Amino acid sequence: MNQANIVGRMTADAKKYAYQTKDGTKKAMVRFTVAVGYGDNVDFIPVSAYGKTAEIVARYTHKGDLIAVTGSINAKSTRDRDGNYKNYFGVTATTITLCGSKSADNQKADKKEDVQEEMPLDDMPF
Repeated sequence: MNQANIVGRMTADAKKYAYQTKDGTKKAMVRFTVAVGYGDNVDFIPVSAYGKTAEIVARYTHKGDLIAVTGSINAKSTRDRDGNYKNYFGVTATTITLCGSKSADNQKADKKEDVQEEMPLDDMPF
């Protein structure tokens, strides 16, 4: 079984491309990177999505949004000009869940700060 589940924040807006299938129809594709981890231990996972999933990602996500990605891991090995092998990997998304945006998180934090400021310590029941 080849399945990857990652949750993290988008490092930039998704880049949308169009590609042509074998039967000649045009479909959407997006590529983006998800930062997974916290503090000094952060991994940057390249993700690609196709079709309707790609259109949704391109339309509704932005840099800093928290997303959950389910898909498969793809590995590729190529040779550079010097003959050295380079290994690349990424996740091809089958399902993407929008978990929240950075701006929404900031608005929630601002509202919490406002509530704390409105309640004076003298009014506390204990």
